[in-house]
Amino acid sequence: MNTHDKFVASHTVGSLLTEFKQQLPELIDISAESTVEEAFDILLANDITSVPVYRIQDDTKEYITIVNTLDLLRFTIINVSSSI
Repeated sequence: MNTHDKFVASHTVGSLLTEFKQQLPELIDISAESTVEEAFDILLANDITSVPVYRIQDDTKEYITIVNTLDLLRFTIINVSSSI
């Protein structure tokens, strides 16, 4: 096992949080009812590439997926291209 393999096999995500993420930010999420524009704005404003998506069901927030920049770009390009 090489040095890289040993390192990733022996360290936890918790150790990453301790070393690099001293102050954990509030979770950023979006509603499934958000527009594609709102999703892009949230990603850009928070300097992130993906965001959890939720829906409210029976007054409970339920996470249903994660949307990333590539998903949004692909969706936009496919739909705009097909309407030209």
